[in-house]
Amino acid sequence: SANNRIVDLISGAFGSESEPRIVFISDHAGFGKTTSLRRIGFDIARQGVTVLSCFASSRLEPRFTAQMLDNIAGRCLVLVDNFADQVYSIEAILKNLNKR
Repeated sequence: SANNRIVDLISGAFGSESEPRIVFISDHAGFGKTTSLRRIGFDIARQGVTVLSCFASSRLEPRFTAQMLDNIAGRCLVLVDNFADQVYSIEAILKNLNKR
């Protein structure tokens, strides 16, 4: 299934370089992206990876979010629903992130 291919892609990214990676899932409204994100997050969490889901209706605060991510030991997957609403915040988070 498409979800399994995405889980494999994300799992493979964790096995390579430690550079932050971004995987986009895009489709038309109502095609199940949010449901897929939740299922993918669950499957990745079962592999022992910390998974954070962001379904924020307001913008993420870059410095606070980067500090929080820096304090998480090991691998971490951040799922962001409505990415377009958060793109500038995510760019700033990546610039503020000390963890590589």
